[in-house]
Amino acid sequence: MTDTPDLPPAPPAAPPAGPPSLPPGAPAGRPRIWQAALLFAAFGLLAGGSCAAFLSGNVGRSSTANDLWSLLFVASLPVAAGAFTLLVFRVWRRRVAESWPSLGQAALLGLAGTALAVGGCGGWAMTMEASALLPVAFTLGAAFVAGLALAIGAGELFAIALFRLMAGRPGAR
Repeated sequence: MTDTPDLPPAPPAAPPAGPPSLPPGAPAGRPRIWQAALLFAAFGLLAGGSCAAFLSGNVGRSSTANDLWSLLFVASLPVAAGAFTLLVFRVWRRRVAESWPSLGQAALLGLAGTALAVGGCGGWAMTMEASALLPVAFTLGAAFVAGLALAIGAGELFAIALFRLMAGRPGAR
């Protein structure tokens, strides 16, 4: 009779491969609040700077430079708006700060952003003519910009929530 030789022991199972920046046990795909704030700051400054460069005194000088500034603004604005809306949502829901908004929550964020943008734009237009109300006009203009960013970002988060729903991953807890 022939005996089969003993097989060497199997090597230990390797831990699951993942990015080294994630702490052990942290679920993947859930950006933290500081990451959303960093994205908003970076792309918000990029969008604001490109808008300011476009609107500065060199509008009539070079059409190529103006086209590049406007393209940079259009490319960076949606990322900044999405990060701003996600940051607002995460700060508002600090207890479950790592959750994603559901479809209904994204729709409510969009409605709130739209109402803020319409109210800010209307109030800004009404107070722009009176020089005594210029600080109020600037405040309402800032409300318009924040509302517009919130509405655009809510549209992006609505699309993400829809994708997460179709993929079987729940949104907010």
